[in-house]
Amino acid sequence: MKDKNIQDKLEKLVCYLKEMNLPVKYRGSFEKVTLPFIIYYENEQVTFYADNKVYYTLPEFVILLCTKNKDYIKEEQLENIFKKYNINYIKEETYLDEEQIFQIEYYINLGGI
Repeated sequence: MKDKNIQDKLEKLVCYLKEMNLPVKYRGSFEKVTLPFIIYYENEQVTFYADNKVYYTLPEFVILLCTKNKDYIKEEQLENIFKKYNINYIKEETYLDEEQIFQIEYYINLGGI
């Protein structure tokens, strides 16, 4: 069972993402929508351990900003939201040939939220 604290942090994250005024959904729960939109999902657990003891685990989340064309303005807006709420991220970019979509991927954890 997920820690209620993690659920609270995830709800805050979704509120922050909605500041972009774009559709925001968890992966797999999207109906047909027009670009641009944001998808988020849990990627993996990040575990801190030492001396044969697990001290804590945090889920890593991926935030996907999906656009038809490369959109530096939307990327900057999303990154400013991350900065505003002290959310550290690692950024990558993928172009999906079949869908003809730019997908900007932000890897974050909820530790600072």
